[in-house]
Amino acid sequence: MVARGHEVIIYGSEDNDSAGEMVTCITKAQQSELGFNGPEDYLGADFDPNKPLFALFNQNVIKALHERIEPRDFILLSMGISQQPVIDEFPSHIRVEYGIGYSGISMSTFHVFESVAWRHFVYGVYQLDGQFYDEVIPNYFDVTQFPAPPSEPDDYYLYIGRLIERKGYSIAVEACQERQQRLVIAGHGEPPAYGEYRGTIGPEERGKLMANAIATFTPTLYVGPFEGVSVEANLCGTPVITTDWGSYTENVIEGFNGFRCKSMAEFRRAMDLSHHVDRPAIREWAINKFSADVVARQYEEYFERLSTLWGRGFYT
Repeated sequence: MVARGHEVIIYGSEDNDSAGEMVTCITKAQQSELGFNGPEDYLGADFDPNKPLFALFNQNVIKALHERIEPRDFILLSMGISQQPVIDEFPSHIRVEYGIGYSGISMSTFHVFESVAWRHFVYGVYQLDGQFYDEVIPNYFDVTQFPAPPSEPDDYYLYIGRLIERKGYSIAVEACQERQQRLVIAGHGEPPAYGEYRGTIGPEERGKLMANAIATFTPTLYVGPFEGVSVEANLCGTPVITTDWGSYTENVIEGFNGFRCKSMAEFRRAMDLSHHVDRPAIREWAINKFSADVVARQYEEYFERLSTLWGRGFYT
């Protein structure tokens, strides 16, 4: 948004490298003291706004907002009901929860979901009718981190992600072991007996592994709100082998950029079919859908629509 000429003030933790003015509302030391040292701690957190971490953060955000906010500023929130005190403090402003990949939404905000599948899931949880000023905008990616595919892939399949059963990594292991195919595994957790384990890797190695793989396994067992690894693989021109629910139903076009499977036989068949996709076309499609420039335009259009609420709104 800064690059598109908008003023952005970020109220968050220190050492944030995002563009825009940074206002530190909680320090790394304070987060650590309260038991939050990384993403894994947040994944299992109870997002009760009365919990010490969220209470401290919300208190500081409210104070900082009162010092800076203008009458028609948007307030963007990324942590759902854990930020309810901030939402309640500014009822006259447009408040938007964005990048929603959680189910604990506030009823006092507008919502931007990561996928259509997740919007429908959350609406079902809350038994909501359609909400005109909610939107679906995907996550965005710096495409320079994802290399173009080589003329021919290497001889391995890839699993990259947390090594927990709900991510379905054992499906990748079983499929490759049965076929006696190379499987390269990267991610946090206890490595399985079969496969070449690379541990936790950085962006450069991730890009190389993805671009050179025959296909990337992302057989998530739960209903995923976005599942970014599959998009990252597509940005390298690599097809994905997935399950058939959640965001995969809209982001994986069967036979083009991947294969949605419902049985082990289909997973094995997808391994064979992955040799016959158009890898440059996959990369082009992913860039046109998930690059930061493309997503920025979608947010800008959405904010313009919300701005009509200061006038005739729905009738503008």
